[in-house]
Formats: sequence, structure tokens, C-alpha cells
Amino acid sequence: MKLTKEQIEELYAFTRKHYVVHYDLQAELVDHLSNGIEEQWQQNPNLSFDNALGVEFKKFGVFGFMDVVDSKKVQMNKKYFGLILHFYKDYFKLPKILFLLGCIFVFNFGINFFPNNYKLDLINGVLLFSAVLLIIASFLNKKRLKKGKRWLLKDIIYQFGNSIAFFYLPIYTYNWYTPSSGVLENIYLQYALSAYTVMYLFICFVMIYVIPKKVNEILSETYPEYSLV
Repeated sequence: MKLTKEQIEELYAFTRKHYVVHYDLQAELVDHLSNGIEEQWQQNPNLSFDNALGVEFKKFGVFGFMDVVDSKKVQMNKKYFGLILHFYKDYFKLPKILFLLGCIFVFNFGINFFPNNYKLDLINGVLLFSAVLLIIASFLNKKRLKKGKRWLLKDIIYQFGNSIAFFYLPIYTYNWYTPSSGVLENIYLQYALSAYTVMYLFICFVMIYVIPKKVNEILSETYPEYSLV
């Protein structure tokens, strides 16, 4: 005994009712629920659809679908940061790495025109400016989420602003606990901070421009059904 199209739609509505908003998670849960219901019907053909659904839902425990949703979010966050690393690694190959090293040299050369006690403030200003750009881009991209079905990975890609603290925090912490005066008199430390700043800017570039530009390609690879919906 198989579920009808109407019953499948009821299962989708049931997942939405229990606060599962992303279509990929809904489809995964509906597939799980439908398989469970059909297995019950093989043992008891007279069991009603609603009762069979109730039995399957109880198997998810007290918190319902929340554990499944949280687990999927962790999985997709790992995939997203894997994408960042994948596209970012492109800049550590010839000829792009030459451009990256050139940017580090130019940035380091440029801050030499500032007094030592202002250099760290300048670096923090550049990092903060980049972080603000991430937040603005994240805010603007949220408008795209209102169109069509919602996919978890797509939401993560377009709501990446919260991840900036992880990248900005080391320099911010260093600046907080270190007196600015004379801190960059050490040329090696200056080069290290210049390299960190430029690489942070390239991470921002990947997050703001590269990955969103390829979002449809990435989603089609992640969800085979994406191009069909």
C-alpha cells in the first residue's frame, strides 16, 4: 500500500507545521515518514494514515524534528566552510598566488607611510570595514531568500555575516590587549599582520562574490532535485 499524492502533500504540510522551513529538510523527513507509514501498513493495512503518522512522529522523541534539523545545520555549515576553503585555495596556486603575494607586499609597503602607533589601528580599520561589507552583503542577499523554496545551504550562503567574528577576532583581541605605541616596530610582525589582513580580505571576497555567484551550480551539485523544483 502506497501513499497518495494528497497524503504526501499532507506530510509536507505536517513538517511545515512543526517548524521545518527548508524544502530539503522537508523532503528528507517526508521520505522518512512515508517509508515508515508504508511499513506499518504492510503489517496492519487497516491502520489509518493519521494514526500511522502519529506513531512515526513519536519516534523522533520529545523534541520532534529539532534534532534532525540541528544535525543537518551542522552538516551544511561544515559544507559551506568547505566551499570557502575550496575556492580560497585557488589563490594559493599559480598565477593567483603571485597576485596574493603582491597584494601583501603592497599593503605592507602602504602602511609604512603611517606612524608606528597608528599602523595597528589602520589594520583594524581595514578589517572592520571588510566585516561591515560582509554584513551589508548578507542583509541585501536576504531579499533573494523570499523567492521560491528555501534550501538550507542557500540560506547559509546568503546569511554568512555572523561568521565574520571568527576571522576578525584574533586581530581585535591582539589590539585590545596590546598597547598600540611601537607595537609594529618589529618588521616580521608587521609582515605577518599584513598577510593576515590581505588573506582576510580575500576570504571576504570569496564569501561576498565568488560563492554567491556560483550558488545555483553549488545547490545543483548538493541537491540533485534542486534543478527540478
